[in-house]
Amino acid sequence: MNMKMSMSDAKVILGFLLLILLIWAGYNSEHSDNKRLQTVTSFWLGSIVFMLMFYIAFSY
Repeated sequence: MNMKMSMSDAKVILGFLLLILLIWAGYNSEHSDNKRLQTVTSFWLGSIVFMLMFYIAFSY
């Protein structure tokens, strides 16, 4: 199985990371008074980012 990351994979991942960052910033600015909601949102978005970084690190 070929697990090498291509340039198109890298572009998609960077675009997805940018989208996650924009969602996180916008959502937390709307709900800045609810700290518990910010924590849950940050955890799930952080876990998605971690999985993408894991893929990047082990695909070379």
